[in-house]
Amino acid sequence: MAKRKGKQDSFKARWLTRQHECGQTDLGPPNFLSCGGGILPDEAAPFLTFDQAEIMPRLWKMFGPKDKWSTADKKLVDQYRMIGSDSSGNPICIEDETGLVWMLDHEDNFRTRQFVNSSVSLLADCLLACMGEQDRYNLLAAIKKLDLPAAAKNAFWNEAAANLKNPDE
Repeated sequence: MAKRKGKQDSFKARWLTRQHECGQTDLGPPNFLSCGGGILPDEAAPFLTFDQAEIMPRLWKMFGPKDKWSTADKKLVDQYRMIGSDSSGNPICIEDETGLVWMLDHEDNFRTRQFVNSSVSLLADCLLACMGEQDRYNLLAAIKKLDLPAAAKNAFWNEAAANLKNPDE
């Protein structure tokens, strides 16, 4: 138990240090939530919230009504537990068997998914790398060092980096 607590305290300290370095002290510290053996802030750039991180509900419990979900629909998403969402309401989920983090498209009835990170801990580290970063190349380089698959074409972090400015702009 002490090891987990130390890891969580370390992440909190790194987050608060980075927040200070970015001049975001007026925001105050976020709420930190336990999630799948890791820890996440309750919200972070780029426009993500992790309000379900501690509960990790099944999708059919969050996207109702209950009678909307057929057995086949539930089976399609049964391996995912929701930990948060993006600004469009797409759920960010942990895949039960692998621990991989995915974003599912709610407008496509969760059939389309986008890779986010290889684990919750790597998601947390990528959120730290994103904090205050304004250069797409710097962000993508940091993501590649942390979690190479997360920087791949069509992955979440590759698209997040593409939304930042070029240093020449």
